[in-house]
Amino acid sequence: MRRFIGLLALWFVGIGLVSAQSDPFDVDYEDEGGYLFGVKGGVTLGTQNWGSFEREPLIGYHGDLFIESLPELEKFSLWAQLGYHQRGSSLQRQIGASVTGQVFTTPAQSFIFENIVLGLGGKQVFAYLGAADAYWLLGLRAEYNIDTNLDEFDRISDFAQRRFFPFESYDFINRFVFGVSVGAGLSFPLGESTDVLLELNIQPDFTLQYNQPEIGNVINPFTSVPTSIPARQIRNISIELSAGFRFRRRIIYID
Repeated sequence: MRRFIGLLALWFVGIGLVSAQSDPFDVDYEDEGGYLFGVKGGVTLGTQNWGSFEREPLIGYHGDLFIESLPELEKFSLWAQLGYHQRGSSLQRQIGASVTGQVFTTPAQSFIFENIVLGLGGKQVFAYLGAADAYWLLGLRAEYNIDTNLDEFDRISDFAQRRFFPFESYDFINRFVFGVSVGAGLSFPLGESTDVLLELNIQPDFTLQYNQPEIGNVINPFTSVPTSIPARQIRNISIELSAGFRFRRRIIYID
């Protein structure tokens, strides 16, 4: 995780060093090129469909570095971003009983999948609200899972509790997942070269984050007879609220 944060920081600094070689904002758009770049992050509300029933939301966080093309006619631009995003869900405390009448309580837990996310897409300004630009965006995501907290649940030996949880096994966890990003936001200028962004995104996945078949021939400690742990197919849907800064760099082309 520290190595990834360091790489992101180097990438961000590199953009700034290259950009610093250009002259600042002294020509018309027709005579120049350039790009936008920045950083954003915020709160993630993660939900998951486990195939048979919904989980409770997970409150997580995310952060991204991004780069954009200068908007054509001040409206349409292309963007790319790279960042760290938490996916997952939670399970509230539940009380149940075995066939022998023994009462058990499952702990309240959060299921966290830590993903590195690469996103590509476009955005379009659709309204001007005073000093702010309102825009919508659409993009594709590719995610790589670097870690989970599922090993916490592998240490639970009680079958009555463990049957509620997914397992820490990369035979079941899909390292790569793919999805879309659909969102809208506001851009507030702070000056000629800096904007403040406020953005809301919905991010459903096309592919499963976790795919576990039914596990049979498991001995139930309450009855001492073989039973099974049901199949689980986990798909992520996340809602993200982000705030950030965007910086404008223009480059003068000289023959």
